[in-house]
Amino acid sequence: MKKLFTLLILLGTIIACETDDIAPINERIEGEWVWIQSVGGIDGRTDTPDNTQVEIYIVINENTLRSYENGALTSNRSFNMTRGNSIYSEGEKDLLTFVDGGITLSVELIGNRLFLRDECYDCF
Repeated sequence: MKKLFTLLILLGTIIACETDDIAPINERIEGEWVWIQSVGGIDGRTDTPDNTQVEIYIVINENTLRSYENGALTSNRSFNMTRGNSIYSEGEKDLLTFVDGGITLSVELIGNRLFLRDECYDCF
């Protein structure tokens, strides 16, 4: 049985501690994630399943991220994980870059919540 976790997409800075004795981020984020909210854009809006009437979940396996909206597959993309600079904080962060191009996402796992942040200004 797969574990069901929560997905929180949020723009902003969050402080977290890391140790060298944990699995790489790409292994720790594998699984199914349920969307809780998206925040951002030039207008600073917040979208949730309640106000959009859309249920989103993503499935991450090895180097593939599949997105589903209301049960229908909407995206199936390969990605690479790297470490690099983020526009949200100083120091290196885990970055997910889609192989076919597009926006890079910074990735942070806090407890059972996955934070994905678009690495661009005023994105949503």
